[in-house]
Amino acid sequence: MSTRSYYEILEVETTATDSEIKRAYRKLAMMYHPDKNPEGAELFKDISHAYETLSDPQKRAAYDRYGSEKPQMADPYSDFYDPYDMPDMQDLHDMFGGLGGQSYNQRGRRPPQPEIHTLDLTLEELFKGKKMKIKLTRSVPCKSCKGLGGKSEVLKTCVECSGSGTKTATRQVGPGFLSQMQVKCDACKGSGKVIPEKHRCRRCKGKCVADESDTIEIVIKPGSCNGDEIRFQGKGDQEPGMPARDLVFVVKESAHSHINRYGPHLVASWEIDLVDALCGFSRDLFVNIDGSALRVTHSGCLSPDDVLRLPGQ
Repeated sequence: MSTRSYYEILEVETTATDSEIKRAYRKLAMMYHPDKNPEGAELFKDISHAYETLSDPQKRAAYDRYGSEKPQMADPYSDFYDPYDMPDMQDLHDMFGGLGGQSYNQRGRRPPQPEIHTLDLTLEELFKGKKMKIKLTRSVPCKSCKGLGGKSEVLKTCVECSGSGTKTATRQVGPGFLSQMQVKCDACKGSGKVIPEKHRCRRCKGKCVADESDTIEIVIKPGSCNGDEIRFQGKGDQEPGMPARDLVFVVKESAHSHINRYGPHLVASWEIDLVDALCGFSRDLFVNIDGSALRVTHSGCLSPDDVLRLPGQ
């Protein structure tokens, strides 16, 4: 395996989008595929492994943080100081009070992160395309109490956060360095208000949110690739006073019994007997992903690991 980073192998920036990573992979796979460039077999393996990691949102996040798609064992001293766990820009924004600017919203909360789910699809489904309807249950602001948890006239200011919805937390970001940042108040769940138990909404039990059923239709376009994303804006869970989270489905290609996909190409391994290898043959070897029988004709001798190219198949 190469000592270069996955981004260097695919010749993209660390900020590259999914589509840019996909284009880079297809370009390099065409250049170094063993069929065209036998000397590039090892590099082709590195390219495929890099794409497999960077095309998966969870693996890419782990790789960006740990340098590997698999998180390392936890450090027993991580509660004291983690030199790699530095605050992001929003944390710095919170630490210094926004430097006179505006926060993301009135309570300084970050925009909600999307909900990410995996769609396991076969090679045939990716080739032909597919439509599917999925029933889902998501949390939304309770309609009975309008997301307040009870009647507005009995709401009381949270004593833990003095009604701000946030509390100041202290965090160590380096040896001798402490930062203060705003976090959501646990007592009022960030609303700044609390309600006595006897006055809580009967539907949501004072939680301010209730379950809602919905149905979405997912359209898999013909020719979709592993790692493609299908996004439904505002179809995820929603907290009171916040926009609904996006719902993202990430395509994951299931392993095929005898066909592997490399960019736009399909590669299949097949065993033939000695007579066919020496004398040639013409017969249907297997069923292609479009359901048709794939007839292969070859005259002359074949050696182990020889490659036959069937254009347009």
